[in-house]
Amino acid sequence: MNKEPWFYFPDPEHKSLPEEESHHAARVLRKRTGDLITGFDGRGNVYNLKIKSVGPKVCELEILEENALPPPYSHSLTIAIAPPKTKERLGFMVEKLTEIGVSKIQFLLSERSERQSVNMERVQRTMISAAKQCGSYFLPEIPDPMDFPSWYSGVADSQKFICHLPEQAAPDSLEEMLKKDEDTCIAIGPEGDFSKSEITMARSAGFVSAGLGPQVLRTETAALVACTIARSKSF
Repeated sequence: MNKEPWFYFPDPEHKSLPEEESHHAARVLRKRTGDLITGFDGRGNVYNLKIKSVGPKVCELEILEENALPPPYSHSLTIAIAPPKTKERLGFMVEKLTEIGVSKIQFLLSERSERQSVNMERVQRTMISAAKQCGSYFLPEIPDPMDFPSWYSGVADSQKFICHLPEQAAPDSLEEMLKKDEDTCIAIGPEGDFSKSEITMARSAGFVSAGLGPQVLRTETAALVACTIARSKSF
């Protein structure tokens, strides 16, 4: 299978690259008609492609070979998180969660969220770039943001955790409570933490309080620690 270069190819039926990828092929990599490239759709399908015509807005392709690859993990991992307050921190978090291997990122609008909106197009671009960088055939699922009360009761994963600051005694360690090979959801609050009512709501829906260590972590740092702990259980 041809491995280089690597392009996001989300809609094989149209047999063309998205505009941003076409621009990269034509203007950055100087690809020409007849060149071979590799595309991936973010769902585990990889394509050997031949360029039929190339331009900065449209790059038309011929599919030479299609391969469906298995997911890298046997179980899903969702990080549900209040978005960090700056676009730089948010972008860094999405990039690294994609590289580590998160299955889904659900942005939560909680009582203490400092950011109430997310530029989903920017998030998508960051995610695609990170997947290409680390050679992942799968992109995380990133639904539209949800407010916390609309979200928590619909989570159906086998094990569900809510990470928050200690109330009286510190919550048990996430690492000690995680079970291997089970679909997992981990909720992480904003810089000001989840409110008491949100923690109570989550517990009523089967979430278990979990700690990430003795130090107070930034939102995006907590997400990366939680994702790393969870994925370490996959090996």
